[in-house]
Amino acid sequence: MALNARLISERFPYVPITLTVRDLVVEVDALLDTGFDGEIIVPNGLIPSNMRPHHYLRWTLVDGSRVRALAYVGTI
Repeated sequence: MALNARLISERFPYVPITLTVRDLVVEVDALLDTGFDGEIIVPNGLIPSNMRPHHYLRWTLVDGSRVRALAYVGTI
């Protein structure tokens, strides 16, 4: 059975998504990125501060500084 679904956004280039991390389920509008590779960045405070991260990642910013970021495994 073929599925022919179309996504129509009334707020292009934003699209509605449902983000799930553990028991947290949040419906938000996401900025459409045609280069999406499976990772998203969420606003500070979207994931409760008492939720333990799955990983910590080290990122190098454009100014050369290094930061440690919380990382969570979830579904979109």
